[in-house]
Amino acid sequence: MSIPLVGFTTESLDTYLEQRSYSYKFRIEGLFSKQEAKPLLFEFKDWEETLHVDYFESCSCFKLTSSHPLSYTLLNAFISERSHQLEGEVMQGDGTPLLPELIPDLEIE
Repeated sequence: MSIPLVGFTTESLDTYLEQRSYSYKFRIEGLFSKQEAKPLLFEFKDWEETLHVDYFESCSCFKLTSSHPLSYTLLNAFISERSHQLEGEVMQGDGTPLLPELIPDLEIE
């Protein structure tokens, strides 16, 4: 997704992204500072699903913005592939939790 950046202030760019994107806030087990989070921040910035990502020490959490909805499975897989684990809930921009998809029980005959 290409965003023309001419004429945007940081605040108006944040507003623009929030209106045309999906945001997620989550914690990663064992990461408590921006310094510790830097390697994973770089990984997120290179991920094709990411429009913007940041780490906030005040909550020890990441805020990731994507141009389309992400599934819990996709986000969790990306994090797991980098030897990290989600801690607690993943919150969506509207304040609701992003829940793992339910896998239906298979009947064995």
